[in-house]
Amino acid sequence: MKRMSWTMAVGLALSCTSDDGDDEGGQAAETQADDDSAENAADSGDDDDDDDDDDDDDDDGDTDDTDDTGDDGDDGDTGDTGDGDDDDDDDDDDDDTVRPGPDFRELGPSTVSSASDTESLPSGCSMAYDRRTPDGVADPPTVILAHGFQGNRGTMVAWAEHLASWGFAVVTPDLCHSTILDADHPANGADMVLLAEALGIDAPVYAGYSAGGLAAVIAASQDPGTLGLLGLDMVDNSDSGLMAASSVSAPALALLGEPAQCNQDNNGLAVFSMIGGATRLRLIDSDHCDYQSPAGFLCDLTCSPSNSGNSDADIAAALVGLATGFAMHVSGVDDTGAQWLTVDGPWLSQLIADGLVEPLDG
Repeated sequence: MKRMSWTMAVGLALSCTSDDGDDEGGQAAETQADDDSAENAADSGDDDDDDDDDDDDDDDGDTDDTDDTGDDGDDGDTGDTGDGDDDDDDDDDDDDTVRPGPDFRELGPSTVSSASDTESLPSGCSMAYDRRTPDGVADPPTVILAHGFQGNRGTMVAWAEHLASWGFAVVTPDLCHSTILDADHPANGADMVLLAEALGIDAPVYAGYSAGGLAAVIAASQDPGTLGLLGLDMVDNSDSGLMAASSVSAPALALLGEPAQCNQDNNGLAVFSMIGGATRLRLIDSDHCDYQSPAGFLCDLTCSPSNSGNSDADIAAALVGLATGFAMHVSGVDDTGAQWLTVDGPWLSQLIADGLVEPLDG
C-alpha cells in the first residue's frame, strides 16, 4: 500500500473538516435569512394595521417594545436583547463554558529553521542529529525525539517540523545502537540523556517511536529534569522498559496503535501502565507505520495492513494534535494543551465521539 505523505494527509483531513463547517455555516446563514424575511414581512403587516387604527398603533408600539426588550411573556425569552436577568444568566453560562484552545492538528504560527551537527558523547557514541528551531522564539522548550529500530532521524521529519512550528526546539538524533548487529536500547536511552547534557538542555521532553520510544522511557527514568515523556506506539522487546518505568516521575503520554506483530501486540501498554498518572490512548485503526513520518517502504510492506475504518489522514491529524497538546501542556507553553488529554476536554472528547480515539486508562 502506498501511503501519502504525512503532512499531506493531515492537510487533507483538516480541509475536509473545514468544508463541512462551511456547509453548516451556509445552511445556518440561509435559515437566518429566511427568519429575517419572515420578520420583515410581519413588521410590514403591523405598519398596515397602524394606518387603520391609531389605538392599534399605540398597542403595536407597546408590543414592539416588548419584543425588543423581552420584558414579558414568551416573546421576551426570545427577544433580541433580553432583560437584565437573562443577560446575567447568559454571562454565567459563558463563564462555565470551556472554550476550545488552538487546533494543534494544524501547523503552528512559527516558521522553522534547521541545522545538522554531530556530538561526540562520553559513551563513545558519535551522535549525528538535526535540530529544528522556531524562528523568533527565545529559549524554546526542547523535545528530543528518537526514531525506531533500523530507522534514522529522517523518518521523524514531519513530527519535528510540526512540533517546531508550535514553538519547540526539536532534536532528532541518529541512535548509535539501533541495528540488527547492534541493538542496545538501554545504551540508546543513556545516550539521549548525554546528548541533552551536551547541548545544555536542562528540562527536555523525551519522545520516541517504537524502539525509540523505549529509549525515551529509559532516558526519562534517568534524567530528573524531564518535563514529559511521549511514546509513539512504543515497543519493549527486552523488558528494559518495564524495569525503568517505575523510575519515571514526569507526566507521560502513550499513543498506541492496534495490537499487531509489529508493535509486539501493544507491549508498550504495560510499560506505561507502570508509570504513575500516565495517559494511554489508542488511535483506532492505526498501524505501526502511522507513528513515523515519512514511513518507509519496508514498514508499509510489513506493518501496514489495510483497513476499512479511519483513514490515514484522520489518524495522522489526531496523532499530531494529541502529541502537540501534550508537549504544550507539560512545557507550560499553553495550558489548553490539557484539553487533548482529559476525556471531558473539548478536543479529546470530540476525537472519542468521532471514533478516532479509545482511552485505555482506568
